[in-house]
Amino acid sequence: MEIEMRVVFGIFGKRNYIISLDDCGIILHMLKIIATDEAGYGPNLGPLVITATEWNVDSEESFPMFAKELETTGFSIGDSKKKYHSGGSLAPLETVVLGANRTTEKPVAADVKNIEAVAAVFDSAKEKFGVQLCDVRSRIIHPAEFNELLDKYDSKGALLSEATMQLIQSALFASDTKIICDKHGGRNKYLALLQHYYPDEMFSIECESTAISTYHAKSAKRRLNISFIAKGETEIPIALSSMFSKYYRELAMLDFNAFWKRHIPELKPTAGYPEDAVRFRRDIQEKQQELGIPDNEIWRRK
Repeated sequence: MEIEMRVVFGIFGKRNYIISLDDCGIILHMLKIIATDEAGYGPNLGPLVITATEWNVDSEESFPMFAKELETTGFSIGDSKKKYHSGGSLAPLETVVLGANRTTEKPVAADVKNIEAVAAVFDSAKEKFGVQLCDVRSRIIHPAEFNELLDKYDSKGALLSEATMQLIQSALFASDTKIICDKHGGRNKYLALLQHYYPDEMFSIECESTAISTYHAKSAKRRLNISFIAKGETEIPIALSSMFSKYYRELAMLDFNAFWKRHIPELKPTAGYPEDAVRFRRDIQEKQQELGIPDNEIWRRK
């Protein structure tokens, strides 16, 4: 089944929100899992992207079997930083993301046949392994909004935590749910954050450590288990969220670099990370002023 993809374009052709929607209703006897991760936390240029993937599974022990089946296509789910390096091919990342989305529409680098092979594994996963990817939601925070949120939340880490929780909240769930997130920087304590977003839930702390922070809540409506995991990409659902985030960030950077290349043909593209971002900012400064584009629109303060 193809998942609907909604994209909003703005300056530089940038995508403000990409929300992929499918029917992710409550299925009896299946565990609901929501997994989140980001891409673009460190750069000064380009967006911060946060993705939540939503799954129904018979058992978490089914994920390795599903992952092994996917590997028969020649592609796999893993840490997005290892799947794509700046200047390399987007194909390994794009193939899995578009295959998971069950769409072959306008791939940048991937072969349609490979996308279809990956999509077939996702389509058969529920019957074969009791694993169903049923929803993907990504929030893309471009520099202007990023800077506004910095003013509101005071730190980049708080910004990431708040935006992640808002994305999780957008996935309405009335059943028992397990939420797993890659850790937000070096943060180990999340209880106050959870109580703010779920004031009707009574959370208990299972553990708060550098490796993992886990919390439980039980009410008449549902049971929640929420973990923030260091190096969370070792978990397949988090790794796929990482790949979606990375892919959408790289699409945004392609748009960004193409925009400036049209105005400065000899300009070297950038991945947006601090050292090269300073060089790029210097190289576009004169044209930026000529075009009347404010610094706040393109430069993230942190």
